[in-house]
Amino acid sequence: MTQYQIDISIDSAGLQAIYGAGQRVAVVKGVASLVDAARLAALPPVTVGWLVFQPLQTNRITWTESYAVYASSSALPPGAVIDVGAWSPAAEPGWIYTLEDGQISAAAGGVADAFTAVNQMRNGFCFGLLQEAVVNGAPVCTPESALPVLYNESAVLAPSASAWIFLTSAASGGTVLCRVPDTALSLTLTSQSPTATVGFNDKDNTFYVSE
Repeated sequence: MTQYQIDISIDSAGLQAIYGAGQRVAVVKGVASLVDAARLAALPPVTVGWLVFQPLQTNRITWTESYAVYASSSALPPGAVIDVGAWSPAAEPGWIYTLEDGQISAAAGGVADAFTAVNQMRNGFCFGLLQEAVVNGAPVCTPESALPVLYNESAVLAPSASAWIFLTSAASGGTVLCRVPDTALSLTLTSQSPTATVGFNDKDNTFYVSE
């Protein structure tokens, strides 16, 4: 399985500005999602800060494309931290993950290259993907997507290789964000090109791809 890696360098002036403003580095992963067609048009997008961390002068993020499917009763207003209630570890693309009686069970027969989540509990839940990463040597596992799913509805979650990096005032990974800012650095990593080296521009407080 391919290991992906992002190295981020921030100079002293940049760190001073980030810490002085009480901000952190956020990494948001891309995911394509589809809820039952009747709700698709009205469904608002939910942006989740997958990784949120206090930066060092040099930072390394590594991960593989392995996931768990989770369910949560958390509401999803901006600023909320998603509290994972049930999950199915080592989820496999093409399988169906059903929440029933407070736990998630798995069965074959889903959409290829995606994870299908089904809500069979009366209360509304959000579903998404949990993904593990190692940030500056410390392993973390936090939600990287979230989608409201009503009772007897299904949702399809298809992760992508896209990622965005920017500064945030959020305190931790798994936080619902307002949106990805227009100034965020957009990256697309592939199995043929799995690494990126990133710098920080002190003048406009943005990230850029460095050679």
